[in-house]
Amino acid sequence: MKKIQSLLVLIFLFLAATSYAQEVVYKDTTYTVKRKSIYLAKVDVTKTLKPEKVNEIFAIHKINEDRIEAAKKAEKEKKATQKKLKKAEKALKSKIKAQKKLSKANDKLESGIKKYNKLKKKGDLSPNDDQKWLDKIKKLKKNVTKAEKNFKKS
Repeated sequence: MKKIQSLLVLIFLFLAATSYAQEVVYKDTTYTVKRKSIYLAKVDVTKTLKPEKVNEIFAIHKINEDRIEAAKKAEKEKKATQKKLKKAEKALKSKIKAQKKLSKANDKLESGIKKYNKLKKKGDLSPNDDQKWLDKIKKLKKNVTKAEKNFKKS
């Protein structure tokens, strides 16, 4: 994943660097286009070139700009998609964590109820112990309802 990201960053930087150069290759000659002027070896040759040639160079320049703009747009969309994906992964992890907490709270409640019933059947509970166990079970039920609420919320 990180290799892909670093590769895409390098591609993006390369495209950004070429966008500032604004160089156009026309019939094995490299021209530099700045606004409405065409330069060859830092000399303005816009007026010395034939109008057809000037139009073709500007057309190639426009195509290059469109490609760069499309690459930037694609990169922006990719970042937005990655952001949404990370958000979804985070929500999923949160949901799983809430589900584990709910399961654990249910298990503790069941265990507590079983132990209370077992002690009650044996007759090992004094009135004070009985009340403590009922309070403990009540607390465990509150924990379960709280965990259910968090699970539904996430």
